[in-house]
Formats: sequence, C-alpha cells, structure tokens
Amino acid sequence: MTRKPILYDIHVEEYHVHRVMRQFGLYQQTPVPIVHSVDAHVHRWTRQGQPPGSRWADKVRPYVDSWAAALDDVVFEDRPHSDEAFADYLRWYLPRTRTRVVHVPPEAPIEAARVSETYPIVRDQNFAIAYDVIRAIESEALSSMGQYHDMTPAQHQSTLQKIVDMCK
Repeated sequence: MTRKPILYDIHVEEYHVHRVMRQFGLYQQTPVPIVHSVDAHVHRWTRQGQPPGSRWADKVRPYVDSWAAALDDVVFEDRPHSDEAFADYLRWYLPRTRTRVVHVPPEAPIEAARVSETYPIVRDQNFAIAYDVIRAIESEALSSMGQYHDMTPAQHQSTLQKIVDMCK
C-alpha cells in the first residue's frame, strides 16, 4: 500500500496507510505513526474568489508527479493482524476516545427483506424506540430531581414506579 497523498481536484489529503492496516488483515503498529507529507497551508486551498483558469495545475503538480514513484513508497508489512495486536491497539485507543455501550442482542431478528427494501430498517426502528424510552426516563428523572425536597415518600415511590414501568 502506497503512502502517497490522495488528490481530488485541488484537494490534497494525506493517506495514513498505517491507520487502515487492520482492515486489510495486516499488522497495525500501535500507536499509529503519523507522518505529515502534505504542508498545512495546502489544506487551506480553495477555489473561492479565484478567477476561472487559475493555475491550480501548477500547485498540485508536485503531488501528481509524486505518484510516478508510488510503487517505490509503499508499506511492506507481512505480519498478519492478530488478536494480541488488536488487544494492544484497544489498550492504546480506548483511553483516547469516548466509548458508548450499546445493547447488541445475542441473536438479532432475521427477517427476509422484501424486494422493495433497499435498506433493512428494523434495527433503526428498534433503536429509535429505545432512544424514545431513554429520553422519557431522563425527562421523568430530571423532573423528579428538580422537585426532590418538595415530594412526599409516596410521590417518590410513584415516580420510581413510573420509571420502572417505562423500562418494561
């Protein structure tokens, strides 16, 4: 896999091949090495306010020409991706990101798609229902917390029962 920058029109973006090694079944170094091959000012290039026929070709030519040597600037990695490498990656990555806990059913319901369906929406509908329930519980809890000291024990019990019922 080459390390050459990717070009589209006047846009030049670095291609961090080391970030995608796992997707190709290859070993990915952790932490991922970042090498900047495109100057920061290149990311500010825009056609806005430029007259037609501006000399963009001259600006991007060095990046286009660099592709002639793309086969000489490749990452050679013959180690396969492994469970140990993935565990190392997670130990490095998880403290640097936000994680979300989502429910994944042990066996998702499998429904045969109709000919007219281009995207299975059952999962999205279930997530939408769960989201609505969570929002209702949050609203009830926040309302109760705002009136906490003014509520009687019976009112507290009623509020908690309402939240329990929403979870069913």
